[in-house]
Amino acid sequence: MTTREFLLLKELMLHPGKILSKQHLEEINTGWNGDNEGNSLEVHIHNIRKKTATYIIKTVRGFGYMLKSHDEN
Repeated sequence: MTTREFLLLKELMLHPGKILSKQHLEEINTGWNGDNEGNSLEVHIHNIRKKTATYIIKTVRGFGYMLKSHDEN
């Protein structure tokens, strides 16, 4: 897992069951020099899903992403 993928997953894990805005996650995903390529957040989320259980990160259309809590189906 890359550093950015780890940081994104860590942020989601700190707030299970809470929707984190795309803007908030993009701030975490921003590079050292302040650049953030167009769909890099989506690419990193996709890669995290491939490397973990695909169902743990839920896309909340129009809002962002959330890590499913253990109570959710």
